Amino acid sequence: MEQEAKYRATQPIRPKQLEAVNIAPFSLSERVTVEIRDSILDTASRQLNQQRYTLRIRRIDQQLWLTLKLPGKVEGAVHQRQEFEHEITPNVRDHPELWPSEIREPVQALIGDEPLLPMLTVRNRRRLWRIERDGEEIAELALDRGSLISGERSLPFHEIEIELKGVGTAADLAVLASIYTTALPLEPETRSKSQRGMLLLNHAEDQDQLKQAVERTPMEAGNNLAEAGRAILAKHVLKLHKAWPIAVIGDDSEGVHQMRVATRRLRTILAILGETLYEPEIVAKLRRGLRQWASMLGAVRDADVFLGKLEEHRATLEKAEQAGYEPLIAAISQQRDAARVELLGFLESRKASKFAQRLTDFVLTAGAGVREAETDEGRVERSLVRHWVGSTVWSHYERIRAYDVILNDAPVESLHRLRIEIKHLRYTLELFSAALADEHESLLEQLVTAQDYLGDLQDAEVALGLVSEALAENPDNSALLAYQAAKQHEHDQLQLNAPKALRPLFDLPFRRRLASILSKL
Repeated sequence: MEQEAKYRATQPIRPKQLEAVNIAPFSLSERVTVEIRDSILDTASRQLNQQRYTLRIRRIDQQLWLTLKLPGKVEGAVHQRQEFEHEITPNVRDHPELWPSEIREPVQALIGDEPLLPMLTVRNRRRLWRIERDGEEIAELALDRGSLISGERSLPFHEIEIELKGVGTAADLAVLASIYTTALPLEPETRSKSQRGMLLLNHAEDQDQLKQAVERTPMEAGNNLAEAGRAILAKHVLKLHKAWPIAVIGDDSEGVHQMRVATRRLRTILAILGETLYEPEIVAKLRRGLRQWASMLGAVRDADVFLGKLEEHRATLEKAEQAGYEPLIAAISQQRDAARVELLGFLESRKASKFAQRLTDFVLTAGAGVREAETDEGRVERSLVRHWVGSTVWSHYERIRAYDVILNDAPVESLHRLRIEIKHLRYTLELFSAALADEHESLLEQLVTAQDYLGDLQDAEVALGLVSEALAENPDNSALLAYQAAKQHEHDQLQLNAPKALRPLFDLPFRRRLASILSKL
C-alpha cells in the first residue's frame, strides 16, 4: 500500500533549502537526481480514469516500469492507494497481452476490447533523498519539477512528496509533514499528477474547435452579427477552458483572474447580443450560470488583490507597525481560503462541467439561440454588424449620460453603478472593435481611465468595511486605526474629485468623436 504526503510549492524551492531543514531525529541521505518521463495510458472513452485507476509506463534512463494504481483515499495531503509495479522490456511495452498478470488482468476487465492509448506525458526532474532514523529507512523525500503535457498544451508542477518506506509509520509521516510545511511554502496537493493531467486533457478537448470558431466569422461591418458575436464568445470560452486547470491545480491566482475576466466578458457580450439578435430567454439562462461563476471567482480574486495591496502598504512601514496588521490579514486570509475551497468544490462538480459543456455547445453551434426573423411581406430584418453597432453603442453611452444629472453630488452607490455602465460601454466598443475606425481606441483609453478611477473608489469603500470589522475585534489597534484614517481620506478625496475626473465622458467632444466613428460604418 503506497502512502505518501503531497504538497504543492507556492514559491520556488531549491534542493539546498530542503537539505537545510532540521528534521531531527530524522536525517537525509545524499541527494540523487533522476529524469523521469511518464506516459499515462487510457482508452479513448477514459475507462480507467472514470473508475479512478491509473496506468503508467515510466522511463528512467534505459529502464521501463509498468505501474497500475488502484482507487485509493485522500485525507488532506495524505494519499493512500494500492499499486502494482513491474520492470518491463521495450519489446513488452506495447503488447498488453505480455504484461504481468496482476496488471494485465484487472486492466482487461476494466477496458474490455477498447485499445489503450497514450493520453498524457509527464516530464519530471526529481531530486530524491532517503529519510532515515537510527540507520533505518523511514521514508523517501522527492522534490519534483516538470510539466504535464497533452498535445501542444502543458501545465507546470513544482511539489514535494514524502512517501513512507521501510519501517516508516503514519505517525512518522505526520511528523515529517509538519516539519516541512512549517519550514517551507507548501500547500496540500489533493490530486495526483495523472489526475491533474487528465483535467488538462479534458479541458483541451474542445479547444481546437473553439479556435476554429474564433476565426470563422470576423466582427466586420458586412458580416452577420449573430455569428460574428458567436466568434467573439468562442474566444472567451476558449480562455475559460485554458484558465480552468490553472485555477484548480496550478498557480491559482492567475488562473482565477483569467477565469473571472472571461466570465465577465461572456456575460456582457451575451447581454449585448440579447439586445440584438439572440433570444433573451436563452441568453438569460446562460448569464445566470455565468453570474454564479463570477461570484465565486470574485470572492477569491478580490481577497487576493486586497491582500496584495495590503502587503505592499505594510512593507512601507516600520516592523513595529507591521505587526498591527496581522488581525486584518488573518481575517481576510481566512475568508479567502474558505472562498477557494468553495470555488474548487464547484469547479470540480458535475454541475459546473455540465454548464461549461452547454455553454461550449451553444458557442460552437451555428444559429443556436438566434431569434426567428419576422416574415411580414416586404420586411427586411437587421442582421449585419453595421445594422446594429450604432444603436447598440449609443444606447450604452446614453445609460452613462443618465448620470449627468447627479454627477456633481453622486453618492458612492451611484458611482459604483456608473462604473458598471462605463465598463459595459467599454466592452461594447471592444466587441465591435474590428468594425470600427481606429479612432475608437482613444475613447477606450478614456473609458479605462474612468473605470480605474471609480475602481479605486470602490476598493477604498470595501477596505473601509473590512478594516471596520477587524477593529470591532481589536478596537485599540493603533496600526489599523491609522490605516482606517488613511483609507477614509483616500475615499473622501476620490469621491470629491469624481465629477472632475469623469466630466470628459459627458462633454461634447467625447460625443462628437463617438458619433463620428459610428457614422463611418
